[in-house]
Amino acid sequence: MRDDLVEWLTRHKDPQASANDPVFTGPNALAYEYRLHWLKRLCRKAGVEAFGFHGIRHLFASILAARNVPLVEIQYMLRHTSLATTQRYIHRLKKENREVLAALPGLNDSGRKSTSKVH
Repeated sequence: MRDDLVEWLTRHKDPQASANDPVFTGPNALAYEYRLHWLKRLCRKAGVEAFGFHGIRHLFASILAARNVPLVEIQYMLRHTSLATTQRYIHRLKKENREVLAALPGLNDSGRKSTSKVH
């Protein structure tokens, strides 16, 4: 997480809560422990192969690499201490994935193609 997000969450956490209490809770004020089940249900409903929240980090890194963001910047955003770890996060995006990503707001960059060998 970025530092500004940690600061925001800390400011909005219940002042009565201890340091180890969760920020987000589900029904009956219980920790939101079933997020993986929620994501699996959402994937099933969308008709896509189920993935976890960690997969979103890999996708984030791959999108940045496809947009020619320097590897050290991706490393910083993911908070990796090793550049090798960041390189393992980056996966080649299939042609059909790139076409879908091009439809997302803010990601269409007038046809600029990646020349990076990392992804």
